This record gives sequence, C-alpha cells and structure tokens, in this order.
Amino acid sequence: MVAPNITSDHKQNPDTSNLINTTNSKFDINNTKSFLKKAFLLAKQSGRYLTNTSSFFATISFIGGSFGFGDENISDPIQGGLAGLTKTAALEWSGVLCRAFDFSSNIETTNVNVDLSFKSYKEPSDFDLKSEIQAAVSLMLTRYSTNSVLHNAVEIGIKDRFCLIPEMTNQPLLSLSSVPEKFDSDISSVKSSMLSEHGNYKYSKTKDIVIITGGARGVTAECAIELASRFSPVIILIGRSPLPEPEPAWLNGVVSEADIKKAVLANFAQYKSVDIDTLPLSSPTPMELQKICRTIIANREISQTLERISDAGSVVEYYSVDIRNFEDVNKAIEDVRKKFGKITAIVHGAGTLEDKLIIDKTEAQFSSVFDTKVVGMENLLNVTIHDELKYVVFFSSVAARYGNAGQVDYAMANEVLNKTAQYYSKQQNNKNGNHDKCQFISINWGPWEGGMVSPSLKNAFLKRGIDLIPLKEGAESFVDEICISLSKTDQKTTTDQKNTPPDVEVVIGASLFGDVKSYQNPEKSNSTTEISSDYKKHDIKNDTQNRQSQPILFSREQILEFAIGSPSKAFGERYREFDTEREIARLPGPPYFFMDRVIKADAKQWEMAPGGWIEAQFDMPCDGWYFRAGHTDYLPFSILLEIALQPCGWLAAYSGSALKSKERLFFRNLGGEAQIFEPVKRIKRSSVSITEQKITTDKEQTGLISMDRDFITLTMRAKMTSVSQAGGMIIQNFLMEVLLGNNYIYKGKTNFGFFTAHAFANQAGIQNAALMSYNLPQNDDILSELEDYKVDIEGCYGMPEKALRMVDSIELLLPDGGTYGKGFIKGIKKVNPEEWFFKAHFYQDPVCPGSLGVESFLQIVKFYALNVWQYDPDKYDLVMASHTHKWIYRGQIIPSCKKIEICAHVKDITNNSTKITADGLLYVDGLCIYQMEDFSMELVKR
Repeated sequence: MVAPNITSDHKQNPDTSNLINTTNSKFDINNTKSFLKKAFLLAKQSGRYLTNTSSFFATISFIGGSFGFGDENISDPIQGGLAGLTKTAALEWSGVLCRAFDFSSNIETTNVNVDLSFKSYKEPSDFDLKSEIQAAVSLMLTRYSTNSVLHNAVEIGIKDRFCLIPEMTNQPLLSLSSVPEKFDSDISSVKSSMLSEHGNYKYSKTKDIVIITGGARGVTAECAIELASRFSPVIILIGRSPLPEPEPAWLNGVVSEADIKKAVLANFAQYKSVDIDTLPLSSPTPMELQKICRTIIANREISQTLERISDAGSVVEYYSVDIRNFEDVNKAIEDVRKKFGKITAIVHGAGTLEDKLIIDKTEAQFSSVFDTKVVGMENLLNVTIHDELKYVVFFSSVAARYGNAGQVDYAMANEVLNKTAQYYSKQQNNKNGNHDKCQFISINWGPWEGGMVSPSLKNAFLKRGIDLIPLKEGAESFVDEICISLSKTDQKTTTDQKNTPPDVEVVIGASLFGDVKSYQNPEKSNSTTEISSDYKKHDIKNDTQNRQSQPILFSREQILEFAIGSPSKAFGERYREFDTEREIARLPGPPYFFMDRVIKADAKQWEMAPGGWIEAQFDMPCDGWYFRAGHTDYLPFSILLEIALQPCGWLAAYSGSALKSKERLFFRNLGGEAQIFEPVKRIKRSSVSITEQKITTDKEQTGLISMDRDFITLTMRAKMTSVSQAGGMIIQNFLMEVLLGNNYIYKGKTNFGFFTAHAFANQAGIQNAALMSYNLPQNDDILSELEDYKVDIEGCYGMPEKALRMVDSIELLLPDGGTYGKGFIKGIKKVNPEEWFFKAHFYQDPVCPGSLGVESFLQIVKFYALNVWQYDPDKYDLVMASHTHKWIYRGQIIPSCKKIEICAHVKDITNNSTKITADGLLYVDGLCIYQMEDFSMELVKR
C-alpha cells in the first residue's frame, strides 16, 4: 500500500503490504517532520500484520539517489529520517523484507501508485526513470538476489540505472600531527605546532562562544571540558535540569548514596530545595527518597562540571532551557549575545530515550525523543541565523547508521541530523546558504561509558561485542574531529591545490567493526569511519534472479501459501477446495516459519504411505529475533525443534493427508525422541568485514555459510516411516534430521496425529506419570518459606525477553526438592489470547506450539541454574548439551485456556555444577498435557 498521508486513528488492512512514500518537496521542516511522524504511525499500526505474513516494508525518499553522499544538492534533508525507520524495522521485524530507497530529487510527483504512474518528470527520459522504479519494485519483491551486497543492503539508492549502496570506509582517527604546522584562517584559529617529544599539542586561545546542548553531565560535559582545556572559549551549556542551588550544611562531607539517604531522612523536615510535587509531612516514601538522592547527586555533578570547565580556562554559564521551546532558546541566546557577543559554534548533543519496539511505542514517546533532536536542532539554527558560525557539530548515533531495535525515534531523528549536516555542507559549496562559511559535522557515536547507557544497557552492548567509548578518549576524539575538519576547510579555501573535502558524516566507536579494535594502545587508537561517497555500483537489470544455484522443487513463497495462503498454490488443484470452502491443517506462519525451500522429494505426492525422504533448507539469519530475545548466540531449542518438525508437517500435506477425511482435521505433534549433537551458534556480525560484506571465518570455505547475508543454511530431512488410521484419526511416524553441511545437528524420530474436533473434546491428558506422585515437603519451616517465595521473571537478568519468555513468574524453588532430591522448580504463565504465537501457529487453528511449551520448561531450569549456581550471564550461557531426550504431548493450549503451570525436577548435576539434567511436566488449567524427560543443558563461556 502506498500511503503518503495517515492520521493517528488510521485503520490498517491486515492483508496489506506497505510502501511509504514521501513527495519531493523543498526544505520545509514542518511538513516533512509531520510526515515522518505519520510514517512512524503507519509502521506501528501495520507492524503486527506485516510480521504475520510474507510481506515487504519500503520507504522512498527523494534526497538525490545516494542518500546525500553524492555530489547532488539535497532539497529536503528531513526525508532522511525514513531510512532510520526502515533500518530499525529490519531489525525488529523478522521475516519482513525492508528496503529504504532513495531517488533523484529532480522528480515532481503527487503520488506514487502501485501501478508506478507519475505525474511528471524532470529526468531526460521517462523510460529511464520508469525502469529504475520498476527495478526498485523488483528488488522489493525478490527476497534472494545473486548479488550479495544488494541482498544484504537495506539502503539502496537508484540513479542513472545503477543501484548505489552507501559503504563504510574504515580509517585511523586523524590527529593534529597530520595538519600543516602553519596555516592561517578566518574560519579557525586552531594551531597545530607540536610540543617536544610528548606528543601533546599547543593551541591558541580563542574568542569563540560555543553553545553546547545536552546538559552539564555525562558525555557532553566531558566534551565541553576537553574543548575548554584545548581552546578556552566561552562555553554556554544548555540542559533541562535546573541550576543547582547551594546545599544545606548537613550535607557537607556526605558522599555515598547510602549516607545521603540517611542524611535526608534525618533532616527531612528542613529540606526545601528538592523538586517533588507533594512532600509528605513526616518522611518520604522509598521512591521519593530515591528521587531526592538522585537530584542531589545530579546537582553535584553539574556544579563539578562548571568548576572543571572554569579551571580549564573557559568562562562558562549554564542555562536551564527546554531545547524544544523556541521562545526559551531564543531568550537564552539573546542573553548570551548581550554578555559575550555573537555565537560562533554549536554542539547539539541533547537527546533522550524512550526505548520500545515500533509496535509498542506511543506517539507521545516518539515525539519526546524525535523533537528533542530535530526541533532542538531547528531552534538552534534559526536563532543563530544572523550569527557567523564557524562550526556546527551534531551528536548523532550508530542507531542512525544501522538502526537499533527499540529506538526507531532515535534512529530517525539522528538520520535527520546526518542529512541536515549534508544539506548545509552542500549549500556551503554553492555559497547560497545562511551558514555558508560554517563547517557542519555529524558524528554517529557508538555507545559511551556514561550518558544514557545504563548498567543493563552496557551489559547488552558488551554481550554483542561492542565496547564502550571511555569518556576521556571520546571527548578527545570529538575535539580532534573538529580540528581536522576545520583544517581541511582552511586548506581548501586558502590554496589552489585539490584537497580532500571535510568529512560530514563520520562514525566513531570503540569496536563497532570486527576488524577494528580501539583503545588498546596507550597512544590514541580510536577509529573513525567515513561513509564513503565512492559507491559500489550494481547494474539493476541483473539482480533479480534467485540466489540458489541448485533446483528448487518448492519455493519459500509456495510453502508460505500452504502456511497462510491458498493451499492449491502450494500443492496443486487437488487442494483447491481448501482455498475457500474447507479448512486444512497448516504449517506455522512468520515469525515461527522456518522453511525456505524444498530441494528434494523422493516421496510420492498424494500417496499417504511410508517411504521416501524430502529435503528442505532454512537460511537461519544470524540476527534472528530469537537470538536477541533469548540474549544468546546459540539457537534456542524451541526454534531448533520447530526447524526439525516443520518438514514433517509439510510432508504430511504433500502426501495428501487432508483428503483422507471429509471432516475438518487438526494436526498435532504427539511426541518424540531425539539426539542433539551440538548447539547451533550464530556467526556474530562482529566477524563480518564491512568492506567485503563477507563472513571471514574459517567456515567460509566449507559452503555452510550463505554469502548473501549473515545466514547459516540448515538442511532438514524428513521421512514418513509408518501410517495408521482408526476412529477418524490418522497417526504418522517420521524420522527427522537437521544438518549443518554434512554434520548432524539434531536427529531423531517423532509422531504426529490428525484429529477431529470431537477427538479433541475428549482429551484425558497424561495419566500416571511418575513425577505426578511428588508431594511438597511438609516441614513447617519449609512450608513457611514456600509461601513467601515468588519471583516475577520480567526484568530478571539473564532470562529471555518478552518475545521468547514463556514463564511469567517462579512460584517455588527448592534446591534439594523434587522427585530426585536434587532440585525442584515451578513456574507459572497466564494465557494471553493475544500472544503472537496464537496468530502464527496455526492459521485458522490458533494453538500454542508444543516447542514453546518445552521452552517454558527449559527456561525454569535456566532460572534454577542462575539462582543456585550464581553464574554470571554476561560471561556464561546455558545451552543444550549433547544428549538424547524425549517429549510427550497429550493436550493443547488454546486462547481460551487460563493458566499454565510448569514443574521441573532436577535429575542430575555433573561436571562440577556446569551440566544439569531435568525431567518435567506441564499443566494447563489443572490438566497435565506435556511430559519432558532427560533434557540436559550445560554452561559454556561466551
């Protein structure tokens, strides 16, 4: 669906795939800002439908065909925010093909309809433009391309019949030693003469008046201090916090948080300076006390920052201003001018976070984050339009360059900053902009130690192999980047020689790329990455073929038709009646769909009989949602089990099982026994060379790794070994295998059944399982402890996030309990009929996957290990060990169910408490329906 306009109460058609388009307009920030928010709302409202279908999501900008990195001028840089939306959606929406296209800004259109009709063109040839648009549509509809770069790229510029892919260029961070010893410039008074052998630099004092937004704490504060120590300009800090008031005498010498809280409690009646709406008469609540303590600590940090800047040689003033309010910003800047003169530089570092997935984020949360960056930028540029700015630095983020799950607003806003910097830089070249002598830089920072990076977020970054930028080194890099950029500008304006133009968009981080490791050398070893304007050009006419060289019997699209579409499009005319008249047992749909193709079928179609293997493949994305949700680099067992079982379901349909009865048949797994040989570990993105866009591990030569993206291709085999029919039921037994190359990952046997609705109505569950005889200890002391033991899983570090979390709370944990006397744990999950898996599994027959029931059992075993072994989840992961296990299903969890109870009995703990084996039972509304036997997990180093 093409939708340039949307209102907040827009009703989205669940059958629609979405294409968002923005028209080519002149630089009108208000119009495009409004459009970006509407685009976010459309994505939010469409996301749930898109992730449940095989669909695409695309945005179209008209920045010039190269996202601002080419020579062409930019008419509307705010459109750049669309790419931030698409890149974030690509991370959050597994299975949805996401593309951000950029076209020439010399196109006048009123709308881009699905038939690709345009009103008019300014290009030399209508045919050329139409062919480029058609190529873009082809790229959206083609999930696998023979061109690895195109397949992996989210951002694709299309210009002059070529696809232009922005690429990262790694380079060492330049230092002032690379600047000529002597140069004179009206733009910068930076001097780079070196001092002795110490490698330090001598800088002249400046008369600059620098506005720095982002407050007087954390990242921007450290940058302000470094700027003061180098140049001693007048520094004006703008932040949201109020200017600190003098502390009462009873806080003198009180340093630690605990001591501050004690002092506040002891002197609360006298405390008058804390911003709390309603103070209690006697003592504060714990939450109010925490707020008071944080305010005191924040005030001290602000005061210390102001003192450090002053000690470094700068005059400094602090203004408490909401950067989004134009009148307040203008008033503050007018006051600065009266005191010090015209503004000469801006550093826009203000930002805030409201992390939530696109589909969960509210419009108010989006606006809070987006406006702080974008409206704040607009206000700063407007109020300084008559000042003679030398440089403007935007603090952008790697979230803009790559997208970041949960930060769509932050990614979009920072992409706007990036393209605005490009816009003004190009205006400078043409000498027709308001700030035509000003150097613009947009620094896409990696995560810092401090600022908005909380301890939990820090752990998440480190787990992904992303080191944090130390405050001191990051601040030095910030000032160096300004100096080098200004020196390039100076050389360009004062000589006739051809010089490298200043970088506008740069990425600075500690270890953002696998082959760059920073801050390991005592000398400066940070790295900066320029987004190169030297594109890889790809002829668009050759990039729409399927990437698989071997024959495909059934494509992903055909298999998806069986899962969520028309079965006749998957298997042929004999299944035509199931398209509309009858319902058929299906495969799961996205995001629980794990078959990309069938490449071999020895079994005979329409013959429900033993014999013949079918062979399928799944291209497991190494950034799949289940890795992120599980906080793991190892494939969760529930996903591996589904990967093994789904070809069995496909083979059952291929053999014509649904035609054996005139009644509606429901398909369920009944159990199995299998051996896991080794857990499947993804290939981290940190091992991907950005320039080559290939995986550089030793597995590259084995053919196991797909070169088109970060994929690991798994091969699944299924064989029907026996079939029996009785009482309207069909029972089928299968052999199943999962291989990585020629190596077994998982292998075993399983059985499925086709049942009528009447058969389901008489389910008796599992009867007389040995674990059912276990009774809780009757000791009064133990019973008393049990009554008090209950843990909410949400927020428990080391446990999965919501998308994969299959337990709400832990009700009981007995380290020495259970049938085997080695541990017992009981978890609870309330059934939510709106959960994602009911929509994905199955179409027309919502039921919780049995594999997720096993997952809930494994998750409470993991909780036991976390709490009894006390291992650090940042250093160790609990994964499936090499072992054989069994499972039995005798019931189902459907949306009308209310409560799930999972019990695990620890059977054995070996290898010095690094391997755990457990049995378990799962109950739904009091009926035991699942039994798990001999499941083993072990600790491995990350």
